[in-house]
Amino acid sequence: MLSVQNLRAWYGNVEAIHGINLEVGQGELVTLIGSNGAGKSTTLKSIVGLMKKRAGGIFFHDQDISAYTPSSVLACGIALVPEGRWIFPELTVEENLKMGSFLQRNRRAVAITLEEQFERFPILKERRRQKGGTLSGGEQQMLAISRALMANPKMLLLDEPSLGLAPQLVCNVFSLIKEINDSGISVLLVEQNSTMALSIADRGYVLSTGKMIIQGAAKDLLNDPKVQKAYLGYNDAGEGI
Repeated sequence: MLSVQNLRAWYGNVEAIHGINLEVGQGELVTLIGSNGAGKSTTLKSIVGLMKKRAGGIFFHDQDISAYTPSSVLACGIALVPEGRWIFPELTVEENLKMGSFLQRNRRAVAITLEEQFERFPILKERRRQKGGTLSGGEQQMLAISRALMANPKMLLLDEPSLGLAPQLVCNVFSLIKEINDSGISVLLVEQNSTMALSIADRGYVLSTGKMIIQGAAKDLLNDPKVQKAYLGYNDAGEGI
C-alpha cells in the first residue's frame, strides 16, 4: 500500500533522514518509534509532502507520489494528524471538521461524513457549536483525528497522538486508534509511548538519528532486550524502571 524507499530529507544543509525504507500494507497498523530528534516526525512530513528538501521514492498503491503537494497526497487517500493537533481555535468544532473535507465538493457527502464522525465521537457532537480552542486536550486530540477522517482516507498518519495527555486519556486514544484500524483504515503511528504503540501495532520500526536500525513484528520488538533498554524503560535485568 505505502512503500517508502531510500528516503532522505534535509533541514537546510543538515540531513535529517538518511535513506530509510519502510512499508505499510493494506489494513496494517505500523508504528515508528525512537527517541526525540530521531527523525520520526520528519518521516511523516516527507511522506505527505511537507518537506521541501527530500529525495527517494514514496509510493502509494504503486503510484509514485514523491513530488506530490500535500493536498494531492490527501486526495490520494493519505491524511496526517500532526503533532500538537493544529486545530483552528477560533472555529467551532463543526467548522474544524468541515475543514477536513475541503477537497470534497459534494455537500451531501460532507454532511453524511460529518454525521458519521459525530456518531464515532459523541462528545464532539455535544460540542459542535463550541470553539475548538475551548476544548480539553483530549477533546482537541479527538477533534484532530476526526478532522483527518473527514477526508475519508485509506491511510492515517498519526504524529505523537498521546503527547501531553493524562494517562487515562492516553489509553482512550490508543483504543480509538485500534478501532479506526479495525474499521479498515491503514495506520502509520509515530509515538513516544513506545510500549503502548507496540502493544497495538502489527509491526514496528525503530529510528535512531535518521537511520532505521531495527524492524520487525511488534511483539518481537516488545521482547527485544535492546529495544526494551533503549526505548521501553527497562533495565539490564529486563525490569521496568
